[in-house]
Amino acid sequence: MTFYLDRNGTKSGPYTLRQLRGMWDKGVVDGKSRYCEEGAEKWKPLELLKSVLEAELPPADKPVQKSGWIFKLALAAILLAVVIIAAQQTSALTDTPKLFAADIYFLNRKN
Repeated sequence: MTFYLDRNGTKSGPYTLRQLRGMWDKGVVDGKSRYCEEGAEKWKPLELLKSVLEAELPPADKPVQKSGWIFKLALAAILLAVVIIAAQQTSALTDTPKLFAADIYFLNRKN
């Protein structure tokens, strides 16, 4: 539900109830200010909403925080690739050359 305000002939809005409450608490509007609910035509004194404006409102919804699972998955994939590449390079450095049967034949062949 939204409201429009008429303060000293100046109309503004729409405002939520939470916004009206903030203006009421700060003294921006008072009971003499007039309001109109969205879709209505009749302006009423804000004094009629005093009990609603001074009532305790439930806490505002917290913004949704993204978990970042896509970023974490991509980072894990990159780290895994780095580990695999490092392991392959390390094993390539420590491997001794392997001789195949054809190599042995040519090494043992007498000219």
